Amino acid sequence: MSASARSLVSRRPPSRLRPRRLAVGLALLLPASGQAGNWQFDPRLLMETTYTDNVLLQPRGEEGDFVFTITPGLSVRGIGPRHTTSIDYNLQRLEYLDKSDLASTNHQMRSNIDALLLPEWVSLRTTSSMTQEQIDNRGLVTRGNRGPDDNRRDVLTYA
Repeated sequence: MSASARSLVSRRPPSRLRPRRLAVGLALLLPASGQAGNWQFDPRLLMETTYTDNVLLQPRGEEGDFVFTITPGLSVRGIGPRHTTSIDYNLQRLEYLDKSDLASTNHQMRSNIDALLLPEWVSLRTTSSMTQEQIDNRGLVTRGNRGPDDNRRDVLTYA
């Protein structure tokens, strides 16, 4: 990671990170409405059902369960005379039929914002992302966000 990029690993479980703070921060980075330009908003909704024969990721005594995933999301693209904005956000909710204590909510986001705030004086270029990553490769490792989340934390990266 470059010296100008920063990474923040949340000590809170993924379901407790506050999306309101993220939304307010992104809103402050958007150019003033006087530079409106062309904006495109694309909402989306993904629903998925899967079955796993080892929901707790145990070597013995496997238990199966159905996992229901609902992921609403929004893509925002804006191009104006003094800015280019690209933001993609997903809210992922996982529910389990039998193991309801494994239910979780995850926030995923990627953004790129280039803005000329004061022509020939001040410009702003920012990139950020929010994902979930494994903490310890010796612990339970899953593909994606399914299963126990004791070994997974939110990661916010920005530059």
